[in-house]
Amino acid sequence: MESLNSPHLDESAFLHFTSNLVDDRRWELIDGEAIRRAVQPVRHQLIAQSFERLLCKSLDRHSVKLDGLLAAGLRHPTDAYFRPIVDVAVIDGDEWRIRGSDFYFDHCFLAAEVVSAESAAMDEYRKLPRYRAFPDCNHVIAIDVDRVRLRLWSRQSDWAETIYADLGDRIELPEFGFACTVRDLYARTDLA
Repeated sequence: MESLNSPHLDESAFLHFTSNLVDDRRWELIDGEAIRRAVQPVRHQLIAQSFERLLCKSLDRHSVKLDGLLAAGLRHPTDAYFRPIVDVAVIDGDEWRIRGSDFYFDHCFLAAEVVSAESAAMDEYRKLPRYRAFPDCNHVIAIDVDRVRLRLWSRQSDWAETIYADLGDRIELPEFGFACTVRDLYARTDLA
């Protein structure tokens, strides 16, 4: 993860800055600071992709107008200096269809980060807690990449943390028609 010694950027200045860049990295705006994230390791990508695929299947079966999306840009409702890219999100399927090529979503119903030792400080202290400020966000999830563990915070439980650390543990998010085991999320990795 690399931070630029850039001035305090808002969304407009950040988009202008990143539009002139040519690289294979993912850029985020965190607290007005342009952050360049490294390409994620394969295990990280496999976990995020498995979760997104399972979410999309559930959302399709549940007939809701929501979509699961990898690497979704979010527009924080009260902070113009916070434009994160969340690893996996549940977003309003109509929002992007109506607004076209916008980079960020205003509505996020679930935000999940796949957390590694390298990303822990950023994810744990600067991103995960702030996803709760999205009025539509019902769940915030952290999935560890280096060991089997998923942590879930839900609005319904007043953001109390629930930990799933056994491959057989069952995760249920009924409003999305979603249920799977922890094993399902790690199935394509060497941790399953």
